[in-house]
Amino acid sequence: TTCAYRARMRRGVYILCASAAAYACAASHAHAFEAQGSLDFVSDYRWRGLSMSHERAAATLAVEASWQSGVWVSSSLGTISEDYGGEEVTLSAGVSANFAGADWSLGAAAYAYPDADDLDYQQALASAAYPVGPVTFSAGIEYAPEQDNLDGDDTYAWLRGEWGPNEQLTLHAQWGVNDGAMAIVERAEDIDIGAAYAIGPALISLSYVDAETVPSAVVASVRLAYAP
Repeated sequence: TTCAYRARMRRGVYILCASAAAYACAASHAHAFEAQGSLDFVSDYRWRGLSMSHERAAATLAVEASWQSGVWVSSSLGTISEDYGGEEVTLSAGVSANFAGADWSLGAAAYAYPDADDLDYQQALASAAYPVGPVTFSAGIEYAPEQDNLDGDDTYAWLRGEWGPNEQLTLHAQWGVNDGAMAIVERAEDIDIGAAYAIGPALISLSYVDAETVPSAVVASVRLAYAP
């Protein structure tokens, strides 16, 4: 039945995330690659400026591993609105390299919503970051081709600037534009302006987020990170 299928999928997702975290931690001790995990709590989960948690608090557990060759993989499990199934799972992989003074990354990601119908999708990712003193400028693009749950292709491009006046404080500003099947309006724009402060293993952030046709919000978040 559909319920039984979703239950099996949900258990499989949990096992996959737990196994990935355990494997990454164990392998990092063997110095095969570096791994880290994080737990994020946010007052409102915003995706491209839109609230995926209906302006309520949400949490995300993530694990990421990277090799010296530049290959990286990551997985996350997060809570979202029940309108989207209540759970969001991401699996992504790619390769990164430093060239001409910039950090380049190319990869792909799959997004799954085990308790929702017709929402899963996949997309390609590309980004570059270039440091200029204490400021880092970055740009990226996310492209999802037409697929089962998308009536057409979708493109999201973003520009971001970060300034770290000291080791603990980071200020950021980001602008993005979404055009295609997932855009709420044609060429939907969003902005994210805020600051983050590191205290030990915790990163406390406060951001102003705004997007077209939806209310703006001030979003608070706390990230707890662990690297074995």
